[in-house]
Amino acid sequence: MGNILLLSENESVIQSYGELFENKFFSFDMCYSENSLYSYFDMQNVDILIIDETFSTPNLQLMLKKIRTKSENVQILLLPKSDEINNEISKFINGFILSTYSDKLKLNTVDSHLKIKENLDMLSGKNKDLADSLYKLNVLYNTSSQFAGTLDTKELLNYMIEGLDKSLSFDLTCTLSFGFEQEPVLIINSLYDISEELMSALKLRAILNYKSLFSDSEIPFTIDDKNLKI
Repeated sequence: MGNILLLSENESVIQSYGELFENKFFSFDMCYSENSLYSYFDMQNVDILIIDETFSTPNLQLMLKKIRTKSENVQILLLPKSDEINNEISKFINGFILSTYSDKLKLNTVDSHLKIKENLDMLSGKNKDLADSLYKLNVLYNTSSQFAGTLDTKELLNYMIEGLDKSLSFDLTCTLSFGFEQEPVLIINSLYDISEELMSALKLRAILNYKSLFSDSEIPFTIDDKNLKI
């Protein structure tokens, strides 16, 4: 069951989407202000955020940026006020729902983006597990290289203790995001420095894991070693 949030001040829009998602397998909620939107993201997981472009906010782009920092994989769907989508705004959204869409098409749009969100979350989990394993191996490899050939027992023990400490207290996460300017970005957060070998391994496995989630005809965004930024 997906968690869907609507941000709008328009009563007709609120009523229309309330009726659309009523008795569906979605969990549906609404926000009426920018502050309540941020608070909601702090307390709840949001899979789909539907934003009414007529919503009164001083800076819609800045609001979308803040949302991305709170939830990297959330799928943002815009209800545009016209057929033309602002290029700057389009960098931060994942899709749109036109007022001319039928109810069936609106539900299908939401459902397809729920699947994308689910796959991205699954990929994030795979990347984290992979990062954990590679990080442990990398720490132990670097540590063993440092004391290779030494006969100083005390120095050898110090290196071993340091290596064990790092491998047990590591902190590394790895997430693939498409939220910034529609570009694939691999976000890596590590407690310790990361070697070039580990960086390349994380990048390669992120690409392979992402492609394994879809068939060739269903891949929503093309990523490869050249366009994937870290």
